[in-house]
Amino acid sequence: MRNPWLGVGNGSLFQGPIPESLSKLSRLTKLELGSNALNGSLPSGLGELSNLVYLDISSNQLSGFLSEAHFSKLLKLKILIASSNSLSMNVSSDWVPPYRLRNLDMGSIRLGPSFPPWLETQKLKLMFLDMLNTSINDEMPSWFWDQLSLNLSLLNITFNRIRGEFPNPLKVPAFADVSMKSNLLEGPLPIMSNGVRLLDLSDNRFSGSILPNIRKLQTLYLQHNRLSQTIPRSLGNCESLETIDLGSNTLLGEIPIWVRERLKRLRILSLRSNSFSGDIPEGLCNLTSLQVLDLSGNRLTGPIPRSLRGLIAMSRPRASHCDFFYGSYRGQYYKESLSMKVKGGTHTYTNILSLVISIDVLENALPGEIPEELMSLKGMVILNLSGTDSREAFRMKSGT
Repeated sequence: MRNPWLGVGNGSLFQGPIPESLSKLSRLTKLELGSNALNGSLPSGLGELSNLVYLDISSNQLSGFLSEAHFSKLLKLKILIASSNSLSMNVSSDWVPPYRLRNLDMGSIRLGPSFPPWLETQKLKLMFLDMLNTSINDEMPSWFWDQLSLNLSLLNITFNRIRGEFPNPLKVPAFADVSMKSNLLEGPLPIMSNGVRLLDLSDNRFSGSILPNIRKLQTLYLQHNRLSQTIPRSLGNCESLETIDLGSNTLLGEIPIWVRERLKRLRILSLRSNSFSGDIPEGLCNLTSLQVLDLSGNRLTGPIPRSLRGLIAMSRPRASHCDFFYGSYRGQYYKESLSMKVKGGTHTYTNILSLVISIDVLENALPGEIPEELMSLKGMVILNLSGTDSREAFRMKSGT
């Protein structure tokens, strides 16, 4: 057999420990054990598989430590997928891995609290890096931005406590997907490559103005930061945008009228919990793909436009749903989500987000009556007008 491989993944639901005898398959090039119910520790003998190129142990119930012995002879390894286990990395601070990886997925593996120094040795080849929820509580090292990020098409360091500021400009490849949600990153937002498709910097400490001028950008999450000033006109150059969430900042000024002309692909627009003032632009009805409009918690004073009846995507119920995914790493890796206020609480929609059709303008000072024309939006699931001067609130069922 020229390229022997062993695969028992993709939900085969094998149980029990991984047998030590696998280390005797010396010609093995691919070992795929992901998405099972395997438990116990990872046999250190797997580090003897010197021909191994691909190793997937993800989404199991493995526990214990990953030591230098687990990787000692894996000189040919290019893809390592170990996410969604209860494993901890236990290597010396001066350890140099024998491999040069292309894909590294360590999501939910304990790598911290220090930023793993061995990662610097992967700078020449690494293209996909997922370190979501890896217990890192440390400053981002300068070598990461100077060297490693130059090749990354996927960078996911979400749900850690990584500190520091971005260099400006931040050099990442075209068509990259960048997710750094829920860290302690601060300073101004950086200028990035025009090719970045997904940028999630939400739940950090970024301040200053919004700078993105990324023409290929599809998804922009900047909520829960310390951003201020007005929405810059340069954002209108990002004509591929489908999702914008700028909620929970201190942005001000009027909602730009150019949104209706420049961002016609928008499906989700969330400006909640800022300090926007003035009228709701009449021209928002030109956003024919818009299914979520959240303007709640601002200082809007004009009437609710009757023209919103032109929001075509809200005019009929969704017959079926599809998840909003982005990226090509391991198929489709990034699932979009959105938080909204419903019945006095905050709900996060992920799996059924494509079914949510919503207008939320609560906690503003919108005068007058609720336009009868909104009743033509038969696909509406949530219509929240509480806290406005109309003193009304609705929760509508699809098709009513």
